[in-house]
Amino acid sequence: MPQPYFTAITFNLTLLSLPIAGVLIWMKPAWRFHIFAAFFGLLAAFVDSQAGEVQIPALLVLSLSFFLGVLHPVRFWRWAVLTGGGIPLLAFIKYFLYSSAVLEPHATFVSQVVGSCLALVLSFVGCFVGSLIGRSSPLMTASGPARDAGVRDSGQD
Repeated sequence: MPQPYFTAITFNLTLLSLPIAGVLIWMKPAWRFHIFAAFFGLLAAFVDSQAGEVQIPALLVLSLSFFLGVLHPVRFWRWAVLTGGGIPLLAFIKYFLYSSAVLEPHATFVSQVVGSCLALVLSFVGCFVGSLIGRSSPLMTASGPARDAGVRDSGQD
Protein backbone atom coordinates (compact mmCIF):
# COMPACT_ATOMS: atom_id res chain seq x y z
CA MET A 1 0.00 0.00 0.00
CA PRO A 2 1.66 3.26 -1.10
CA GLN A 3 1.90 6.25 1.24
CA PRO A 4 -0.88 8.32 -0.45
CA TYR A 5 -3.37 5.52 0.21
CA PHE A 6 -2.36 5.40 3.86
CA THR A 7 -2.81 9.16 4.10
CA ALA A 8 -6.23 9.03 2.47
CA ILE A 9 -7.37 6.17 4.70
CA THR A 10 -6.20 7.77 7.94
CA PHE A 11 -7.65 11.16 6.97
CA ASN A 12 -11.04 9.68 6.07
CA LEU A 13 -11.13 7.57 9.24
CA THR A 14 -10.39 10.66 11.31
CA LEU A 15 -13.06 12.61 9.44
CA LEU A 16 -15.57 9.77 9.85
CA SER A 17 -14.90 9.59 13.58
CA LEU A 18 -16.11 13.18 14.08
CA PRO A 19 -19.84 12.52 13.49
CA ILE A 20 -19.53 9.19 15.29
CA ALA A 21 -18.09 11.05 18.30
CA GLY A 22 -20.94 13.56 18.12
CA VAL A 23 -23.58 10.83 18.11
CA LEU A 24 -21.87 9.00 20.98
CA ILE A 25 -21.72 12.17 23.06
CA TRP A 26 -25.40 12.79 22.34
CA MET A 27 -26.31 9.22 23.35
CA LYS A 28 -23.96 8.92 26.34
CA PRO A 29 -23.19 12.38 27.80
CA ALA A 30 -21.27 10.80 30.70
CA TRP A 31 -18.65 9.60 28.20
CA ARG A 32 -17.94 13.08 26.85
CA PHE A 33 -14.40 13.31 28.22
CA HIS A 34 -13.51 9.81 27.05
CA ILE A 35 -14.82 10.46 23.55
CA PHE A 36 -13.12 13.85 23.45
CA ALA A 37 -9.79 12.33 24.49
CA ALA A 38 -10.06 9.41 22.05
CA PHE A 39 -10.99 11.67 19.13
CA PHE A 40 -8.14 14.07 19.74
CA GLY A 41 -5.77 11.15 20.31
CA LEU A 42 -6.74 9.89 16.86
CA LEU A 43 -6.29 13.40 15.47
CA ALA A 44 -2.85 13.65 17.08
CA ALA A 45 -1.92 10.30 15.50
CA PHE A 46 -2.97 11.59 12.08
CA VAL A 47 -0.99 14.81 12.56
CA ASP A 48 2.02 12.74 13.65
CA SER A 49 1.78 10.53 10.56
CA GLN A 50 1.84 13.60 8.31
CA ALA A 51 4.32 15.81 10.15
CA GLY A 52 7.97 15.83 9.24
CA GLU A 53 9.02 16.90 12.71
CA VAL A 54 7.85 15.82 16.15
CA GLN A 55 7.22 19.23 17.73
CA ILE A 56 3.64 19.76 16.52
CA PRO A 57 2.30 16.30 17.51
CA ALA A 58 4.19 16.50 20.82
CA LEU A 59 2.70 19.91 21.60
CA LEU A 60 -0.76 18.68 20.61
CA VAL A 61 -0.57 15.62 22.88
CA LEU A 62 0.97 17.55 25.78
CA SER A 63 -1.57 20.38 25.67
CA LEU A 64 -4.60 18.12 25.22
CA SER A 65 -3.50 15.93 28.10
CA PHE A 66 -2.81 18.95 30.28
CA PHE A 67 -6.25 20.46 29.74
CA LEU A 68 -8.02 17.15 30.23
CA GLY A 69 -6.07 16.70 33.47
CA VAL A 70 -7.15 20.16 34.64
CA LEU A 71 -10.80 19.64 33.70
CA HIS A 72 -11.08 16.13 35.10
CA PRO A 73 -8.25 15.48 37.58
CA VAL A 74 -9.56 12.21 39.03
CA ARG A 75 -8.02 9.08 37.44
CA PHE A 76 -6.04 11.18 35.00
CA TRP A 77 -4.20 8.16 33.58
CA ARG A 78 -7.25 7.49 31.36
CA TRP A 79 -6.77 10.76 29.51
CA ALA A 80 -3.06 10.03 29.07
CA VAL A 81 -3.73 6.65 27.48
CA LEU A 82 -6.51 7.94 25.24
CA THR A 83 -4.69 11.04 23.99
CA GLY A 84 -1.18 9.60 23.75
CA GLY A 85 -2.01 6.03 22.78
CA GLY A 86 -3.08 6.78 19.23
CA ILE A 87 0.41 7.69 18.07
CA PRO A 88 2.10 4.39 19.03
CA LEU A 89 -0.90 2.44 17.73
CA LEU A 90 -0.75 4.12 14.32
CA ALA A 91 3.05 3.77 14.24
CA PHE A 92 2.68 0.04 14.93
CA ILE A 93 0.18 -0.33 12.07
CA LYS A 94 2.29 1.79 9.74
CA TYR A 95 5.44 -0.20 10.55
CA PHE A 96 3.86 -3.50 9.60
CA LEU A 97 2.31 -2.05 6.43
CA TYR A 98 5.60 -0.48 5.30
CA SER A 99 8.17 -2.82 6.79
CA SER A 100 9.54 -3.93 3.42
CA ALA A 101 13.04 -2.76 2.58
CA VAL A 102 11.85 -1.17 -0.66
CA LEU A 103 9.51 1.36 0.95
CA GLU A 104 11.47 2.33 4.07
CA PRO A 105 14.89 0.70 4.26
CA HIS A 106 15.95 2.63 7.39
CA ALA A 107 12.85 1.78 9.43
CA THR A 108 13.46 -0.40 12.43
CA PHE A 109 10.95 -1.48 15.05
CA VAL A 110 12.76 0.45 17.76
CA SER A 111 13.01 3.69 15.79
CA GLN A 112 9.43 3.64 14.54
CA VAL A 113 7.24 2.03 17.18
CA VAL A 114 9.17 2.21 20.45
CA GLY A 115 10.20 5.78 19.68
CA SER A 116 6.58 6.77 19.21
CA CYS A 117 5.81 5.52 22.74
CA LEU A 118 7.40 8.76 23.95
CA ALA A 119 4.02 10.31 23.14
CA LEU A 120 2.65 8.35 26.08
CA VAL A 121 5.34 9.82 28.32
CA LEU A 122 4.42 13.35 27.23
CA SER A 123 0.77 12.54 27.69
CA PHE A 124 1.30 11.27 31.24
CA VAL A 125 3.38 14.33 32.12
CA GLY A 126 0.70 16.67 30.76
CA CYS A 127 -2.10 14.86 32.56
CA PHE A 128 -0.18 14.69 35.84
CA VAL A 129 0.65 18.40 35.87
CA GLY A 130 -2.89 19.24 34.78
CA SER A 131 -4.41 17.07 37.50
CA LEU A 132 -2.20 18.73 40.13
CA ILE A 133 -3.46 22.12 39.02
CA GLY A 134 -7.04 20.86 38.75
CA ARG A 135 -6.99 19.38 42.25
CA SER A 136 -5.45 22.48 43.79
CA SER A 137 -7.80 24.95 42.13
CA PRO A 138 -10.76 25.92 44.34
CA LEU A 139 -12.87 26.58 41.24
CA MET A 140 -12.42 23.04 39.95
CA THR A 141 -13.26 21.31 43.21
CA ALA A 142 -16.19 23.50 44.33
CA SER A 143 -18.20 22.97 41.16
CA GLY A 144 -17.84 21.86 37.60
CA PRO A 145 -16.07 18.87 36.09
CA ALA A 146 -14.41 17.67 39.29
CA ARG A 147 -17.81 17.20 40.92
CA ASP A 148 -18.84 14.91 38.03
CA ALA A 149 -15.90 12.67 38.87
CA GLY A 150 -17.02 12.11 42.44
CA VAL A 151 -14.73 14.61 44.14
CA ARG A 152 -16.39 15.83 47.31
CA ASP A 153 -16.61 19.51 47.87
CA SER A 154 -16.81 21.39 51.16
CA GLY A 155 -20.62 21.43 51.08
CA GLN A 156 -20.93 25.00 49.85
CA ASP A 157 -23.34 25.41 46.95
